[in-house]
Amino acid sequence: MNTAQMMFAVSVSAAFLAVVMLTVSAALLWRDRRLGARLAQLSGRPRLPQASGTQPYGRRVARVVAALSNLSAPDRRLHDSKLRLRLATAGLRGERAPLGYYAARTALTLLLPLLAVLVLPQLGASLSGTALALTAFVMAVAGYFLPTLLLELRIRARREQIRESLPDMVDLLLVCVESGLALDAAINRVSREIAGRNPALAEEFHLAALEIRAGARRVDALHNLASRCGLDDINNLVAMLVQSERFGTSLGDALRVHADFMRVKRIQRAEELAAKVPLKILFPLILLIFPSLLVVILGPAMIRLPQFLGSP
Repeated sequence: MNTAQMMFAVSVSAAFLAVVMLTVSAALLWRDRRLGARLAQLSGRPRLPQASGTQPYGRRVARVVAALSNLSAPDRRLHDSKLRLRLATAGLRGERAPLGYYAARTALTLLLPLLAVLVLPQLGASLSGTALALTAFVMAVAGYFLPTLLLELRIRARREQIRESLPDMVDLLLVCVESGLALDAAINRVSREIAGRNPALAEEFHLAALEIRAGARRVDALHNLASRCGLDDINNLVAMLVQSERFGTSLGDALRVHADFMRVKRIQRAEELAAKVPLKILFPLILLIFPSLLVVILGPAMIRLPQFLGSP
């Protein structure tokens, strides 16, 4: 067995081991989430993220993750408020969420160039030493920024999910307040009612209800809610609730006006997206569909044109 075959065997074995480890981790995570979802369904409360690492395999994985995170973390004090706020906005509130973020950055920065160097020559790519080094550098940069990109995509998807169901949640909150419930009890009840339709929004309001129940001021809990979500709609709702409590105005009337405003805003957002469709479809129409139509329509005529011009 020559050196190339040995390197190919090592790369294939490493890839197979990585796939096995990812499969086992995904199976364990799916089992824990399924159990948590079942318990949340039986208790009638939205499921909150639980801290991992209580089992032996969890402790071993935690040690490996901590060792990897120390290589790319800017500081050993990982309780960075900005990073934790971004992770909380994405729904990752575990104690070891920053460790996992930095560990993923380190692992991808090291593994992607290694796989590129080992696999590309075996696929028949004739690359020089400089090109291979440049490819490895590009893969390392991509692996370093890939966790940040995935985190931003998760934040964007979660914000969109919260934004879609927020007007319905305000309507439910209005019904609860007008039925005689206090604001704290109304927030807790609405978080349970909307958990089946929008778990992300239910989780955020359930956390706010837990903060109030634990002794935090309602204003502080609502401001923390707005900080975690990072949405203008949530900020407007929190500002309305805080102003209504501060000045003693009718909470039901304020919620009714705000619900109408949010419903109109959602309709306007849908109309704006619909108005952008013709502009977005213009470039695929010009670059892909029109050339195909021209080939289909004018192709037979262009084939017979030389025969027609050459005939006496």
